[in-house]
Amino acid sequence: MPAKFDLQKAIAGEPIQTRDGRKARFIAHVPEAPAQPVAAHIEGEASIEVFGLDGSWWSPGSTRDRDL
Repeated sequence: MPAKFDLQKAIAGEPIQTRDGRKARFIAHVPEAPAQPVAAHIEGEASIEVFGLDGSWWSPGSTRDRDL
């Protein structure tokens, strides 16, 4: 199971991955978008995805394979 998402470590360049083990690349933190302020690209996906501060892909507290 991947480590819990840590925004500060992602900003510093540490590797991140999804809950299902795919590599992800941190793109940006956009505080002005409070619902989903984290942007990242997931390996194999055609677009950039957005996430909550806790790395959740859909909504805080939910569990999905795409969570960081």
